Amino acid sequence: QPTADGRKAVPAPKDERGAREPDLCSGPVIHRPCEYRPPSDPGTATAKALARDYSKWKKIDADACLLEMDNEGTTEEGTALRCNTTQASAVLNCEGYTKDREEYDLDQEIDDQMGGLKKNLAQRVKDAAGYKLEGNALMKRGRFQDACAVYERGLHAMDLCIQASVLMADSMAQKQRRLLADLHRNLAAARLE
Repeated sequence: QPTADGRKAVPAPKDERGAREPDLCSGPVIHRPCEYRPPSDPGTATAKALARDYSKWKKIDADACLLEMDNEGTTEEGTALRCNTTQASAVLNCEGYTKDREEYDLDQEIDDQMGGLKKNLAQRVKDAAGYKLEGNALMKRGRFQDACAVYERGLHAMDLCIQASVLMADSMAQKQRRLLADLHRNLAAARLE
């Protein structure tokens, strides 16, 4: 039977108990044929425009766009020059100057490499601390020659850390210096025994 708005009511299915659910109204059925249209057909102009716009996105240089955004509000000479000093280094930092593409690419490469360097340094410090503990255990057992070899491995692991100390934060460099001093002291003590 038709509803108040003139649509045909669809009989509802029965549930598990056999009771009927309330009738649902069905809407008008619109026939939409699917047909192929050649690219020369004027009706496909919208599809061509979309394809053209998407092909522009494929050709976009994201790094060039980021460089352009980074250079907004900058000048050739820069807006500020800052000098930061620590116990082991001094850094001059020019701010607000316009970068070229080569410098932007170099900054990106340095950022990528610094992440790897930080992980490498952290692993070496962890290894050196482990060698220190291992050497201490060998010293307690009276195996002084083995302890010397282990402390030397710890010092060898710290070689890159010593060279990179100018890049580290002061607190990290201080921890590294303490570990290095401990390894040297323990090595000297093991050699004296």
